Amino acid sequence: MLINMLIGIAVFMSLSALPSEAIDKETVRKNLAGALLCKGDPLKTFRETVGIGSKVFSQGVAAYSWGWGGGLDEMGVIIIDGGISIAGAKANAVMMSFSSPLEDFNGFVFAEFEGDAGRVIRELKLQEFRPAEKNDVVIGRYVNPLPVDPKRFERGEVKELCPRTIALTPLSKGKFLLGCGWCPG
Repeated sequence: MLINMLIGIAVFMSLSALPSEAIDKETVRKNLAGALLCKGDPLKTFRETVGIGSKVFSQGVAAYSWGWGGGLDEMGVIIIDGGISIAGAKANAVMMSFSSPLEDFNGFVFAEFEGDAGRVIRELKLQEFRPAEKNDVVIGRYVNPLPVDPKRFERGEVKELCPRTIALTPLSKGKFLLGCGWCPG
């Protein structure tokens, strides 16, 4: 329901946007796929894409975000004509939200994919999440925590116990959420 609402708002808000610059949809796809897989700075990538996407609706990208930038109320959606493919699965929109769409999925930059979740799990080397403690943060049912950059850890920017994590949570048959999350957010 949240996903459909976000897509509807993005389409509505982008209809009035006038194109002012040319974009390369393949670069947009590559950047958004990278954000979903925790490459670079996923939030920065999303926000920058929203900045151009709201201006280029006629070129196949629609985007809108709302809330307070950098705050817990911030949300957004980017729709790209032709969608994004990862390991044979396809998504038509990428979302950003600090409010979890599901109890067992806490990706901040994520998409609802259609395809073979098993193939994606294998190709991304995801492992079933098994909490060590009762209070462990569940980012997804299947996860691949990425190594923490030692310099960022030394500066206190990240905690080793909760690195950026690629996460997948199955929904109904043939659909799943995939994205990047970390804690405490």
